[in-house]
Amino acid sequence: MSEWVITRLGNVLREERESAGYSQRALAKAAGCSCAMISLSETGQRTPSLELLAEIAPVLGVPVWELIQRAEVSDE
Repeated sequence: MSEWVITRLGNVLREERESAGYSQRALAKAAGCSCAMISLSETGQRTPSLELLAEIAPVLGVPVWELIQRAEVSDE
């Protein structure tokens, strides 16, 4: 995955989290992962694994494929 797509995926995750009304801490708790993992993924400092996306997506009510697809589409 290109660096740009990783950064965009982080943006998509943050947008979905905020839209769903979750703080990073609340999402981490609901998804069963660490708050640091959410933060690093949202800022593009770490590439979220498919496993992490599979934990987060149902909490946000969004399919994993949609998160990835939105990250691959440019903001033209």
